[in-house]
Amino acid sequence: MKPALLGRVAGSVQLAGGAVLLLRTGPVLAALAESPANRPPRWLARVLAGRSIAQGLALLARPERSWLVGGAAVDATHATSMLPVLASRRYRRVAAISAGSALVLAAVEWLAARTDGGVS
Repeated sequence: MKPALLGRVAGSVQLAGGAVLLLRTGPVLAALAESPANRPPRWLARVLAGRSIAQGLALLARPERSWLVGGAAVDATHATSMLPVLASRRYRRVAAISAGSALVLAAVEWLAARTDGGVS
């Protein structure tokens, strides 16, 4: 797979995931959390959705090395920010899913950036 295409795949996944989270916040949180008491606040999920949409659009428009590395850094930072939340019994499951998906996206973006550097 060409690096630019790989970067656009990551952007598409990021955009789609953010859009679903923004448009269907309640059902997504219900599916991810073990119970209503374990759901994070809707506003927080919507902020994350907005960030994902913006990042996805940026990667679709500019699948270049610098943007891919930046996207990988943002996703790795998000995954790292979930580490303290993993200690919470209340939000552990949602935090683990969020961190895991962010790590996968970061790895794909990093791979795309390292493989010929995306679009010149």
